[in-house]
Amino acid sequence: MKRKPVSSSSTTARVDEEPRTGDGVRSPKRSANVIFALFVLVINGCWAVYHYQFESMPVPLTADQAGKRGFSEEEAMKHVKALIKLGPHPVGSDALDLALEYVLAASENIKKNAHWEVDVQVDYFHANSGANRLVSGLFKGKTLVYSDLKYILMRILPKYASEAEENAILVSSHIDTVFSAEGAGDCSSCVAVMLELARGISHWAHGFKSSIIFLFNTGEEEGLNGAHSFITQHPWSDTIRLAIDLEAMGIGGKSGIFQVSFRKYQYSSIFLNPPSPHVSLCAVNGLRWLCLIDDGSFDLEASKTGFVMRFQFIAGPHPWAIENFAMVAKYPSAQITAQDLFTSGAITSATDFQVYKEVAGLSGLDFAYVDNSAVYHTKNDKLKLLKPGSLQHLGENMLAFLVHAAPSSHISNGKAMEVDQKAGHDAAIFFDILVPS
Repeated sequence: MKRKPVSSSSTTARVDEEPRTGDGVRSPKRSANVIFALFVLVINGCWAVYHYQFESMPVPLTADQAGKRGFSEEEAMKHVKALIKLGPHPVGSDALDLALEYVLAASENIKKNAHWEVDVQVDYFHANSGANRLVSGLFKGKTLVYSDLKYILMRILPKYASEAEENAILVSSHIDTVFSAEGAGDCSSCVAVMLELARGISHWAHGFKSSIIFLFNTGEEEGLNGAHSFITQHPWSDTIRLAIDLEAMGIGGKSGIFQVSFRKYQYSSIFLNPPSPHVSLCAVNGLRWLCLIDDGSFDLEASKTGFVMRFQFIAGPHPWAIENFAMVAKYPSAQITAQDLFTSGAITSATDFQVYKEVAGLSGLDFAYVDNSAVYHTKNDKLKLLKPGSLQHLGENMLAFLVHAAPSSHISNGKAMEVDQKAGHDAAIFFDILVPS
């Protein structure tokens, strides 16, 4: 049977049925499967980056794995559990007194087991009544009066280096909680990290040129009052060269730098008469005025008003602390966007770091846990949400930084940071990308 031959014209017609563009050039068909595959690839890529950046945590270490000079999350977790068993412990409560007794006993135990060339000084401080008036942030324009505040200080320094008493690095957090929360995140986790850090530092400090002061304050939830009373009343406060604050605005995860200090003030020739009308912002630091002037200058002499004041405003932040933290921290984590949000007022909160920066004029770093922020200051701030590895992350970072910074002559010189600041530095920009854990 004969088959009808296929004509070349019919073949050409079928080929010509392929879509063409307006120029007569054929456009290839795009498969919906390819587009879907690309979409899935992008989504999985974003998830992988997020997981690596924010979810990947270091392995918690036991006491044996960490050794005398290391940091053990297992040991730190014992402190967290002991503190949350007390329930909520706000200022004025019996539970807070028990929490203070626990921290005091743990501090004395660290003192007892310290390296023989290391001096551990423990102070149970009872602050006098005072008034705290801040010029920015959540408590701007409010005068907060406090009394009967008690807190624990631990100073660790070498026995045979006298200059270490005059130069110190402050590590601070608060024991008290809000009335509704047991405070596993805010801030029993921070206190636990500090206690375990102090244990490790007590076996390192014989080689330090600066002391380390651990401040376990109270009154933070009432208006940063514990930090204020320390800065204005305690004799050790005059030795502080660098301030580090540990906080939690959630529970667990990576604790990262979210604030650095912006200002440092130096004073001379102050007469306390009414300030010039050109002064837009003033605060009292002990018997000293801190003022910012409308025209942007920072050296004021207004003898017509009977007020004479000279001081220097040093812009910052000073980069030494954050640069060295980035250099030595095992899992560095920091985001300057968090600082921008915090200082803009979008986040209605405050930390003790504001006091160290604004009242004391100190350079420093502010760290915070921010995972599970929905439970911040609620009854759901519970231990079950504290992700394994969270305390190890902060503890190892802080231990590496303190062991690097305390032997440095940069801090032990006392005025070295001020000299560097006079030379002028641009504001530090900080962030981390895909840091391994």
